[in-house]
Amino acid sequence: MADDVDYFYDMRDEFDREAQQYQQHLPGQREAMTSIAKDFADSISSAMSTMQIAIVAFWAGVIVAVIALINGISAATAEGVTIIGLLAVPATVVASIVIALAALGTGIWILNSQADSARSTLASASSGVQHWPAFAS
Repeated sequence: MADDVDYFYDMRDEFDREAQQYQQHLPGQREAMTSIAKDFADSISSAMSTMQIAIVAFWAGVIVAVIALINGISAATAEGVTIIGLLAVPATVVASIVIALAALGTGIWILNSQADSARSTLASASSGVQHWPAFAS
């Protein structure tokens, strides 16, 4: 029984020593995690937000292009019903194609420029930790 009690106190002392050693590592861990959050996570978040806006703009351009084509074809069909309206059909079709290409081109341009911006944001991300804790390396 006395051995069990001694074993209990030895284990408690061992746990106390290990807890104190762990507490000594906490400031280094906190510094590393703060640096990662500040530098890497914020950069990734910023890049993802940039890409989110770019993707929405791209799909808005696609939708505008499709709507322009549908409206142009519908208008050209309505114009083609009459003899006088036949003269306006080529101009209507060309105008709808130009509007669709402009909308699609704008969406692609926004997507590419924002992707370049996100790429440079991610490339410039670096950790502010100059010396990683010994247990982390």
